[in-house]
Amino acid sequence: MIGIHEVITGKTYRIRGDMENGMWDGKPVVHANEITRPISRIGDSKIYCRCGRVFLINDNLKIEKVSYENY
Repeated sequence: MIGIHEVITGKTYRIRGDMENGMWDGKPVVHANEITRPISRIGDSKIYCRCGRVFLINDNLKIEKVSYENY
């Protein structure tokens, strides 16, 4: 596992944690998910993947480097 400050945008990582997926009754829908995707941006409280998925930066977030780049 690596820390959020070690992540390089544009690189591919395996990400596990709480993913924000739309809204329901004015509240964000959050569920656990695991994907391997390039990261496009890192905000104060969220990680944005190139595919459009958004992960929350919290205690459940786990990030791993992968040994390949898949574009």
